Amino acid sequence: MVSTGSPAQPFLQAQARAHVVDGDQDDEVRRRLLAKVPECAPFLDFPTAAVHLAVATWRISDLGKGWLPGKELAAPAPD
Repeated sequence: MVSTGSPAQPFLQAQARAHVVDGDQDDEVRRRLLAKVPECAPFLDFPTAAVHLAVATWRISDLGKGWLPGKELAAPAPD
């Protein structure tokens, strides 16, 4: 779930399959992460694993738009 914690703000929920990536894929994830968020470098010194999420379904709830319990969204195109 992606949320600010406020019940009045929109929030997203998803179902996804997760798998740990390794080797060259793990190296690429780390490279991209460091390029985007350099301050995360100290965290990558600890044992970590990159995980790929293949999203199957999305749902958004938004009280302001009357989307309760939520509106189904199309799954993103595979990358």
